[in-house]
This record gives sequence, structure tokens and C-alpha cells, in this order.
Amino acid sequence: MPLTPVMAEVAAEGIPLENFFQSMLVRTPPALTREGLERILRVVLERHPLLRAVVPGREWIRVQEHSYPLTGGDGAIEVPPVAAVDVAGLIVESADLPSAAAVERATRDTAALLDAHAGIMLRAHWFRDANRLLLVAHHLVIDGVSWRILTADLADAWPEVAAGREPAAEPVGTSYRSWAQIVAQADFRSELRYWREVLDTPDPALGDRALDPLVDVDATTDTLSVDLPPEVFGDLAQAIHGRADDILLTGFALALQRWRGGRGVDAGTAVLLRVKGHGREDDLFGSHLDLSRTVGSFTSIYPVRLDPGPVSWADGTQLARAAKLVKDQLRVPSAGIGYGVLRYLHEGACPPSPRRSCSTTAAGPRVATPTTGASPASARGWTPARRSTRSRSTFWGTARPP
Repeated sequence: MPLTPVMAEVAAEGIPLENFFQSMLVRTPPALTREGLERILRVVLERHPLLRAVVPGREWIRVQEHSYPLTGGDGAIEVPPVAAVDVAGLIVESADLPSAAAVERATRDTAALLDAHAGIMLRAHWFRDANRLLLVAHHLVIDGVSWRILTADLADAWPEVAAGREPAAEPVGTSYRSWAQIVAQADFRSELRYWREVLDTPDPALGDRALDPLVDVDATTDTLSVDLPPEVFGDLAQAIHGRADDILLTGFALALQRWRGGRGVDAGTAVLLRVKGHGREDDLFGSHLDLSRTVGSFTSIYPVRLDPGPVSWADGTQLARAAKLVKDQLRVPSAGIGYGVLRYLHEGACPPSPRRSCSTTAAGPRVATPTTGASPASARGWTPARRSTRSRSTFWGTARPP
């Protein structure tokens, strides 16, 4: 299977495959047994081949070194048959109570046992007596939407297992392999000028030095929590016929613009951000595609230029106009998928520009925003209790010129 843009980006940017995961703590039925759990996980692994994928070390290094055309690397990801997977060996069982500390410890220990090169992309820690199951999956093969799919699959399989029947591994609509092949063959060269113009936006350093991927990692970050009024997620977004992220990013762009101005940094009114989208844009390639039941990492990562213009914070009319401008600026070509394809898959379609070229190592946007979207829905008894994302570096997805 060829690499998708997000996979190629992880390789090309040198992101370590270790400690790169997502996890979810799920409530389980009291009647669940070890045998039943193994049967359910086997069905999930059979239905979603990417969860048993193998990343050949030699091929991955070649991708990192850009020593072969990424569009032709059909062997970059291999998927062995489900019969080759030791499902029992993927489960750790304990009688511990799932306290915050115990879950954190189990998550850390379970994630350490993931091995993309050995095809160990999914592992589980079963807090047996507490009816909790901790699932840990490699981030290379899963995204936020996938968790909703997985919890639904667990819930669908459980009644069959509980009744002593063998649950069926029903096929998904469009496989991840098919999606990867379609995206790799797509032609987005008409977008080249657009993305280069976006990346020409002035983007001054946020501090007294540039960010250092060896120093500025997750462990050195801090968190600021802000409570927002419910209107942000309802009335305000509806007033501009937009989404909540339109309002949030308008506020962020204005705040960054004001913050820089207060420090004497003249960067104009536009700001450059790196945005993550869910990437499941099957409608771009025709109605025959259906990704609603496909597990995988579809995340699209791309730069956006947001220019709300000069705004007085006390003028509601100007703020509304700024929100409408930002809303329109966030609607980028191909929902951002084209950027990843041009940057990481189709290097031959990317001639040098006056300021930047495909191979440049110049920094992209300094500010990133998280993916917005709904949390996974409950799934008839297999309800999510907690989800987290871990990555060794805060620089995963740093935008570079296409």
C-alpha cells in the first residue's frame, strides 16, 4: 500500500514512530470474558487491515531520505493476514482499579509495546474487575473519527459473542488501501500557485529565537485553559452561516495580530497558521467512495492565511465582518488535501518558486491549531470514558512549501 500524505509527512519530517499514539478507555459489559475479548478484537483487526499494518524499516528510511518517488512506493506499508496476528498477545489483563495514575501508567506501558515495524499497531490493557478496557493504537493508523468507528464495532460484535455466535467481520465501504491509491494518483498541480501565495505570508518569530524541534517538545509546553460562552458554538457561528472553528480562529487571528502589534512587530494584519482537518473528503473523488466506516489516519495538515483586516475590538460590525472574511479564507482548495499531496507525494510536480522550492527546509507556519470535530459517540455499552493523543514532538505536521 502506498503512503498517504499524512504518513509521508511523518516520514519526511523525521517524526519518531515511538510514543506516537492515541488511546481510549472504554467501558465494557460486566459479562465480558477474556475469550470474548480476544474474539471481538480479532474481528476488529480483520475488519480494519490497517490496524495490523507493518512499516518495513528499509522502505521507511528510503522515504525519509526521499530516495525514491513517493507515488511509486506501493510497498511502503504491508498488511499481513489476520491469521498471522497473535491477538492474545496484544492484551494485558489486570485486577487493578483504573485510577488516573493507573490508567496513565498502563497507557505509557502499553504504548511502549507498540511497534510499527513489527505490525503491532493496536494493544489493549483490560482492567477486568472494573469493566474498563484501555485501547492504545499507533497514530500512524488511527485518527479521532476512527475511535467512533471502533467503539461501534466493539458494540456490534459483543451481542454475537455473548450469544455464543461468531461475529462477522463485515467489509467497510472504501478501504484505506483504495483511498491511498486514489489520493496518490490525484492531480492537484492547479493549486500550486495558491499554496505558494499562502506561504509567502509574513510569519515573524513568536519569541527571541526560532522554535527548535530538539528542545521545544511536548514536555516543555504549557497549557492555558479558557472557558468560552456557549454562544461561540451556537448563535455566533450560525449568524455567519459557519462553524464554531470559524469563530474560534477569528478570535485567535485577531489576538495574535494584536499581540504582535503590542510588541512592535509589524507583520501586517494577516497571520499564517497550520490547520488540521479530518481529511475524509471522499466527495472530492466521486460519489462511489464511502469512508464513513474506514479506520485510518486521514488527517490533512495544511497552511492557511487568515486576514481579518484592521479591526476595533469594540466595534461589533467590524468583528462580524472579520469573522466572515476568516470563514471564507478557511475554505481552502480540496479541503487542504492537495497541499499534502503536492508537498509529500508529487515532488516532480513542484518546480521551485522565486522564494521557496520543494526541498527547502525553511520553516512553515509557527502556529498550529488542533482538529475540530465531535467527540466519538457512545456505542451501546462500549462507551468511551477517556481519550488522549501523544506525540514525541510538537512539530508533527509542520507545514512546508509545496
